[in-house]
Amino acid sequence: MREILVRFGPFLVVLANCAFFLGCGAPVPLDAPAGFTAISEAGFELADNAADRNDYPWEMTYFKPDDREAGQIYVGTGNAVMDGIMGRIFGWPTDSFWRPPEIRRYQPDEGPQSWERVLDWRDVETGPPWQTTGVRALLPYRVPSTGQTYLYAGTFGVQPSLWRSRTGDPGTWELVWSNPTEGSIRSLAIHNDVLYIAVTHEYLDPQVPGEIYATDGQTVWPVMTDGFGKPDNDGVFYLASFNGWLYAGTINRNQGYEVWKLAGPDGQASPVQIVANGGTSGAQQAVGEMRVFKDCLYVTSIIFLNLNYGSFSPLLRAADMVRIDDQDRVEVVVGPESVGGTPSGFGYLHNAYLWCLEEHRGKLYCGTWNAASFVPVTDRYWARIQATLNERVGLPLFFGPSPFSGLLESGYFDQWTNNGARLYASDDGVHWDEVFKDGLGNPRNFGVRNMVSVGDTLYLGLANIDDGLQVWTVAE
Repeated sequence: MREILVRFGPFLVVLANCAFFLGCGAPVPLDAPAGFTAISEAGFELADNAADRNDYPWEMTYFKPDDREAGQIYVGTGNAVMDGIMGRIFGWPTDSFWRPPEIRRYQPDEGPQSWERVLDWRDVETGPPWQTTGVRALLPYRVPSTGQTYLYAGTFGVQPSLWRSRTGDPGTWELVWSNPTEGSIRSLAIHNDVLYIAVTHEYLDPQVPGEIYATDGQTVWPVMTDGFGKPDNDGVFYLASFNGWLYAGTINRNQGYEVWKLAGPDGQASPVQIVANGGTSGAQQAVGEMRVFKDCLYVTSIIFLNLNYGSFSPLLRAADMVRIDDQDRVEVVVGPESVGGTPSGFGYLHNAYLWCLEEHRGKLYCGTWNAASFVPVTDRYWARIQATLNERVGLPLFFGPSPFSGLLESGYFDQWTNNGARLYASDDGVHWDEVFKDGLGNPRNFGVRNMVSVGDTLYLGLANIDDGLQVWTVAE
C-alpha cells in the first residue's frame, strides 16, 4: 500500500484534500490588494504561451551590465511543468514532457508589460524531445581575473548546464559547463569571490547524490560530489554565503532535508552538518530557500505536494522555517514550538512550500505554494490518469468522468478565498503578517515562486499552469 501511495502521491493528495475543500464556505469575489500591479501578460505573450506554456518563473534576478547605466529584471522559465511532472509519475511518453525554456527581460520603456526574449532554447536545440527543459538559476557574477560582470544561468535537463552573457542581449550567450548526469542547477551563490553551483538529481532512480561545483569565471572544479556522504541527499537545492561560510541545503525524501556548511574562512575545514532530519520533522523534505536577514540565516522547507511521505500520519503536513545564528544555533520561526508562536504553514495546512524569501525595505517576505490550487489540475489529466492507474493495478478502480468537472465548470474553485498563492511579511523574522492569500486575485496563481527587491520596488514571479506565469510589482 505504501508503495502505491508514494508512486501516485500527487493524485492521492488531490483526493485527500477534497475532504477539506468541500466544506468551504460561500465563494467570495477576489481582487488584487492595493498597490500591486501586473507587469506581464499571462505567460508573457498569448501566442508563445499557447505553444510553450510558460508556467513557472523558475528564477528571477536583477542584472546591470558593466557598460550600461541601468539594469533590468530577468526571468528564466519552466514550461509545461505539470506535463513533465505527470509524465514522470505515470511513465507517459516524452511528448507529454516539458517544452524548451527561455530567458526574458523586462522592457518597461517599450510598454508596461513588455518582455524581451533574450535566450530561447528552440534556437539552441532541436526537439522534441528537448534536452533542456528549464532555467532554474540566474545570478550576476564579477569574474575576479578580468573584472567583467556576467549574468550566469543554470538549467534543468538531460545535461544541466551553465551559461553566461556579459550584456544579457540576444545572441551573446555562451555555454560554460555541463554536468553529465540528468538533473538541474537549482542554485548559484557567490562566496569569497567564487561562484558556487548547486546540482540536484532528484528524479533519478537509483538515486544519484547531489553535488556542488565552483568557478572563478575561468575554470570549473568539483567541491562536493557525494551528497555529503549520503546517497539519499540526491540534490543541493540552495546555497547561501553566511558568517564566513558557504551553507548548502539539500533534498532528502527519506530523512528530511539537511543543512551543511563548507568552504569556511580557512578554506580547509571539512563540511559540518548544521541541520538534520528536516529541522522540525522528516516530513520537511527539501530546502526551499535560504536568506540572510538581521544577522541570521533563514531556511524554508518544501513538503512535496503537501504529503507526509515518511509516515502518512498525519497524511498532510504544512512547511516550516528555521533560522541559524552566527553560532549555528537553530531556532524554529514557523512551525512546532516556534519562537514567535507561528504554526506550520503560517497556520494554513496547504502552504506546502515556503517557496521563496526576500528582504525588502527592512522586512523579510515569504511566498508560498498553495497545494489547494492543485485540485483543478487533476481534471485536465483525469482520463489519462484513470487509464494508467487501471492498467497498473489491473482492475477498474477508477472510472467515469472527473469528480471535479462540474465544480470547475461552475467556477467554484476559482472563487475560493483559500485558493491561490500567499505572501507573508515580518519586521523581525519572528512575527508574521499576511499580505495576501488569493494569488493576487487569481486562485490559479498557485505559488509565489520568486521575488526580487530593487530600490523601492518588490518584484514577484507567480507560477500558474493554467493561464501562464505572471510578474507583479508592489512599490512602497
